Amino acid sequence: MSDITATDLAASDQPAALTAGVPAPPPKEPISPEEFWNSLINEKAAANYLDLTDRTMQALRQRGGGPRYIVISSRCLRYRRIDLKAWADARMRSSTSDPGET
Repeated sequence: MSDITATDLAASDQPAALTAGVPAPPPKEPISPEEFWNSLINEKAAANYLDLTDRTMQALRQRGGGPRYIVISSRCLRYRRIDLKAWADARMRSSTSDPGET
């Protein structure tokens, strides 16, 4: 029986590209908080951020009253996290009888 070290196990878990001598891509530069909150995300990511479905996001756009969004083209739209947060914060209530700000 051969002795297997933790290094051997870690090496065997690596993808083939890393073990074949192909260098890994450089790590991404960290983004600033401002860049994070103002970056554009798609509908699916926006729905995920708000814990809603894609269909609910579509309904909110159609009926009005949903978060602000940006129309890139007739088939492409995006949201900013800062707008999603502002929309969610505006709906914050402290009790069921709290009507919210008017």
